[in-house]
Amino acid sequence: MPSIQNDSTTEGFGIVFLEVAAAGVLSISGNVGGRQPESVINGKTGFVVDGNDIPEIAKIISTLCADEKLRKKMGGCGRKWQKK
Repeated sequence: MPSIQNDSTTEGFGIVFLEVAAAGVLSISGNVGGRQPESVINGKTGFVVDGNDIPEIAKIISTLCADEKLRKKMGGCGRKWQKK
């Protein structure tokens, strides 16, 4: 879920990242706005990306689609991290 920043309007923290982690699902966060980059541990509970870098986002999505073990591992890490 890459965040978008337009002028002075920025997507804030977004409780969705905590909800997703609690459900054991990894997330993709944008590296702009509020505290979003802090809500995902890059490479462990999900990915933090440049929301404007479409090739980077596509590469991550392709990797995740092809690797069920990675998805489950990252989702499990997110659930453990969120419970702390």
